[in-house]
Amino acid sequence: MNIELLHSVSIRGRYFYGYCCLLNTIQKYKLEPIYKPLDIILKSFVETDQLDDWQGRVDEFMPSRILEVDFPLIHCVASTDKKSNGLIKYYSEQPFVVLNIIEELIWLGISNLYGGFDSKHTFPYIKQIVKYLEEENIDLPNEGILKIFPVSEDRGWGERIDIDSLLIAYGYIV
Repeated sequence: MNIELLHSVSIRGRYFYGYCCLLNTIQKYKLEPIYKPLDIILKSFVETDQLDDWQGRVDEFMPSRILEVDFPLIHCVASTDKKSNGLIKYYSEQPFVVLNIIEELIWLGISNLYGGFDSKHTFPYIKQIVKYLEEENIDLPNEGILKIFPVSEDRGWGERIDIDSLLIAYGYIV
């Protein structure tokens, strides 16, 4: 993949591509689907304009925070014990590459929330996700996906999308 192509892709496009990378990784290792509450919050990034609210909710899903030994679950403000325990169980069953991709994806979403679009803020995260797939010999998503997310849309953010419709269109959901 020509990684420089990602400079012409909106933030939502980079995020969607990263999410597809996560799905390719799960498929390659024949893992269980993404834990439902996690999947809902990950998908909502490209579907909402309320990104400050998204950030407040996604923080409690960070693998590095959830799996940190000294991280008390009581700090997961919006979490129920059942959801927190489910997330811990899900994360503890995943290979490191899945956890790393989820972490990078969340940081990609958070990194440019409060400023004007600047490629250098989100580019390192999507570049790292691509690198993880290349290192693990996992197929990258079709680059054609990127053409529908020009950086010229919505001041670099890209238009909101119905992620499930796009996933169906690109063969991720049947």
